[in-house]
Amino acid sequence: MLIRIEEGTYGADWIVKLNDYPVTCRNWQEAKAFAERMKSRIDAPHHLPSVTRRVAAERTRAQTL
Repeated sequence: MLIRIEEGTYGADWIVKLNDYPVTCRNWQEAKAFAERMKSRIDAPHHLPSVTRRVAAERTRAQTL
């Protein structure tokens, strides 16, 4: 996901864009903190639920037979 901070127009001071989705912020510090929080959440390890892992393993096993 592309995350970037832009100076706002039309009443918004700063805009954090998540791909093409804009999130308005009141100031640069708020925008920077929001962008960093989103990046850390995206970069965090994500674990698949055990049911999803089981189904994926079954599909892989079926494809190799």
